[in-house]
Amino acid sequence: MSPDEILELELKLFLIKYGEKKILTSLAKLIGISPSELENKVQKVHQVGKKTVKEKGNRLSRVIEEIIEQHPQKARLLRKLYDQFQDRSFLPETHDIKRLLHRYELKSDGLKSRDSSAPKVFKLLASLEENELEELVQLHKNSNFSSLGIISDEIMRHQV
Repeated sequence: MSPDEILELELKLFLIKYGEKKILTSLAKLIGISPSELENKVQKVHQVGKKTVKEKGNRLSRVIEEIIEQHPQKARLLRKLYDQFQDRSFLPETHDIKRLLHRYELKSDGLKSRDSSAPKVFKLLASLEENELEELVQLHKNSNFSSLGIISDEIMRHQV
């Protein structure tokens, strides 16, 4: 167990034993500020964390929406795939994305997360024919997607 994990457990025990109010009051006294100042600082930390995650999600949605708007004839299908991407029924893991990109001979080096790779994935999807997009929508709508799907698709493609 790491020192940070031990500290977190000890803090949880203190919270259970003494309650949040007593802990904050004592901590504020130790560091020389008022309890309300400490509470404000704690609230700001929580707000910044939530806001940052929300802003990242909004920024990603805007980028994907821009890609979709550039292809109005495919917008309906791309939005369906984006919904499936968000609920992880389409390309649930980063390695699934890497396989898809490899399948279309695109570089997947440097992909760190699903979200950071989404613009590249949706630029690729926007370049596909409508019938291919429809197949992807139906494939992932009618089944629980597995990373093996891309592998089996590739095998089938080479057998034809």
